[in-house]
Amino acid sequence: MSEGANPPTDDAAWFRERLAALGYTQSSLAREMARMGDPRNPKVILRGISRIATGDVALSGEMRVILHLLGERPGSKG
Repeated sequence: MSEGANPPTDDAAWFRERLAALGYTQSSLAREMARMGDPRNPKVILRGISRIATGDVALSGEMRVILHLLGERPGSKG
């Protein structure tokens, strides 16, 4: 995180905890999103995920839904 940036938010902590509970790393989530049809370059996806995890950007409703749906998958840890 850059100097002077805001400290991580509760949403950022929740996001990191949820990723771990689902058995994903930031990189593996980016790969999974690309595999599931996200048209962006996986490096761009990862950059967005990393910014959510550090609290640099807000956790979107869409990302909350993605994590929820990943947790609903058969065999998921969530």
